Amino acid sequence: MNGKNEILLSAENLRVGYLLGKKEIKVCDGMNFELKRGELVALLGPNGAGKSTLLRTLSSSLQPLSGNVYYSGRLLKNISQRDLSRKISVVLTDHTQAGGLTVSELVSLGRQPYTGFFGRLKARDLRLVDEAINSVGLSFKSNSYMAELSDGERQKAMIAKALVQETDILLLDEPAAFLDVASKLELMALLRQIAVERNCAVLFSSHDVEQALALSDKLWLMSRDGLLCGCTEDMVLQGHLSDLFRSNNVRFDIGSGVYRLCSDTSASVSVKAQDLSLLFWAKNALLRNGYGITDGLAVEFAIDLKAKDCIEIKTKNSIVVCKSFEEMLETIRENG
Repeated sequence: MNGKNEILLSAENLRVGYLLGKKEIKVCDGMNFELKRGELVALLGPNGAGKSTLLRTLSSSLQPLSGNVYYSGRLLKNISQRDLSRKISVVLTDHTQAGGLTVSELVSLGRQPYTGFFGRLKARDLRLVDEAINSVGLSFKSNSYMAELSDGERQKAMIAKALVQETDILLLDEPAAFLDVASKLELMALLRQIAVERNCAVLFSSHDVEQALALSDKLWLMSRDGLLCGCTEDMVLQGHLSDLFRSNNVRFDIGSGVYRLCSDTSASVSVKAQDLSLLFWAKNALLRNGYGITDGLAVEFAIDLKAKDCIEIKTKNSIVVCKSFEEMLETIRENG
């Protein structure tokens, strides 16, 4: 069975953590989840929630404190490391120390579970290495040394190394941590492509909520209270993102899909526009400056964005037409 709904990894009553001497340090408890083929899943949570600990437990680098993890119904702890390396591949945040290897040589190391101790590559191995390098867009760098690559290119090379393991599951710990905006977008698109085209399960931890919401099929939200799992849009609309980061100063804005600083609203404003991009950025400017946006009739300012250089503001006493967002904000401040 290789259908999209095939459960590849699952857990029941899982407790993860580590031992400090003889003392058990629990990180998260009571977790039950399923990871399915063809899904891109984002693992989100505050620092210290245990995201890395969970990923290391799922890769069998750490043993569970209690509970069970299963791969296709088999207990993970009963699978040998050699067999497991053909089923689960892992990409960690640690900067690779393989600067003296070329991209091709590094990716070739991913064939170790199949080539044995001496690591002799056969024709099929070499073909898979070339295909993996090509799939991450690094063919033009295959003979370059890892030390010569950018952070984004190094991360792609590490993913290519994981791909040649031919596993059903790819686990990544903060894969975009050191990347610029463009590289993050490219990497996230690549992970989605891998999940869909290879029909495998891709689970990655991240602090980039915006990108996770845009491209992930499911979210795993991790906190000291446990793990919540579900379809991305369901998790957002059920309010779970609002509870993820506990702070009196930060709240999740469902309308824009981002976290914002809370502030005392100095005035109530209604906003309308036919152009959705104008509407979005007008709300962004107003919220940033502490204005409360409402659909109610009892507002101090009613803003109608007819165009980016034609912004009509109705107050209780007048109508003002502004030619920019900067002028709009100045008008509201002056009349507030």
